[in-house]
Formats: sequence, structure tokens, C-alpha cells
Amino acid sequence: MYPLGAFFFKNDKNDIFIMPTTKNEEPTLTHNGKTYNVSELPEAAQKQLMNVKIADSEIRRLQMQLAIAQTAHNAYQQALIEILPVE
Repeated sequence: MYPLGAFFFKNDKNDIFIMPTTKNEEPTLTHNGKTYNVSELPEAAQKQLMNVKIADSEIRRLQMQLAIAQTAHNAYQQALIEILPVE
């Protein structure tokens, strides 16, 4: 398991692991076994990293919304089943 606040992105071509900051440590990004200090990355790379984090946060938010909707769906379905006439 990855530390709380860490990000791990995986697709068919790339694995990227981003360690969160602590009080005395700089955030790092690991890709293909190589670790980079985020502050030393080119500005364009830092912007793309921010975009990845924002997209990941939105995915997590949408997954939670989906879980809420699925739970509601199941409850409504069960309530419907319980009030159907018994033949």
C-alpha cells in the first residue's frame, strides 16, 4: 500500500509514483525506476503533474458519486421489490 496522500498512476506504457511532502522533505516523482525532485522538473512537467493530480482527484470524486448512486439504486430496487404484489 502507498502512503496516505501519495499518488500512483499506471497505464499500459507508464508507471508514475508521486510521494507527498513532509515537513522537511521535497516531493518526488518516480517514473520507470528513476526519482525526480518535483521542484527540479521543467515548468511544463510541473504543470502536467498538476493536471494529472487534478484529474486523479476528479476521478476519485466521481467514483464516490457513483458509489452513492449505486447504493441509492440498490435501496430503491429493494424497496420496489418489497412492495410488489405477491401472487
